[in-house]
Amino acid sequence: MSYADLFLLVIPETLVLIAALIVLAVDLSWMRRRSLESRMHMAGLLSCLGLIAAFIWSMQMDLPGKANLYDGMLVMDPLTQLGKQAVLVLSVFAVLVSAQGRFTSHVGEYFLLLLLA
Repeated sequence: MSYADLFLLVIPETLVLIAALIVLAVDLSWMRRRSLESRMHMAGLLSCLGLIAAFIWSMQMDLPGKANLYDGMLVMDPLTQLGKQAVLVLSVFAVLVSAQGRFTSHVGEYFLLLLLA
């Protein structure tokens, strides 16, 4: 299996990583002087967009059966896809609940950790 094929299998995780880095960059640059409420809403919106994009991509993936790579370090089959999709949906709900809170002034860092968890 080539690296291009491997990358196609992990695109949903890559999308979540890119969304997390965008949330951090936007919060540290453009949203720094805004109110805490608007920062939380923007970080929540960007996080949800990244998670939904990863969910849609994982729904569109056509697995050719079962992929077992690197002696079982990466296993891709319909059950693992279902598990990943469930985690993405639960993450969207966690982001929506967190966006309503006012418990930290480190908004970008919090959502980065939430997306990478």
